Amino acid sequence: MSKRHNNYHGKSAKQRGNAPQNNLAEKSADKKPKKRAYAVQPVYQVIRLARNQFKRQVEKNGEVKKKCLNIAVGRRNDIYPDSLRFELDYRKERDRLLDSNRFKNECNELSMSAEYVADHIVFEGKSMDSQQLYEPAKAEEITNE
Repeated sequence: MSKRHNNYHGKSAKQRGNAPQNNLAEKSADKKPKKRAYAVQPVYQVIRLARNQFKRQVEKNGEVKKKCLNIAVGRRNDIYPDSLRFELDYRKERDRLLDSNRFKNECNELSMSAEYVADHIVFEGKSMDSQQLYEPAKAEEITNE
């Protein structure tokens, strides 16, 4: 047989993809494990959308936050078909903060409404929410934004 027929038109076995697969262990060692999907509660998925939109606004106040939340609920109608269900979940997260006596006491020391501060903290996201429950509240920083 000619060289041409053995090499399949001048290509080696490796170039054709017919090379022996001796290095399976090396190939599997090179692959990085995939990261696990981070599960986010539906209420915080909507809040993240609203927060990203709020960051782009020129005027920043409570009314603009409410509008951003309403727009985000409309965008994620696959999660919350109606805004009432979102409001109930949002209040549940806010009430979780308000159940803390330490949080209420610190808001009273700062002469601020605990409900008002809790709304702002929930809007900031889950990490801020947890931080306020387990660490001393810094309500002035959050509500002044």
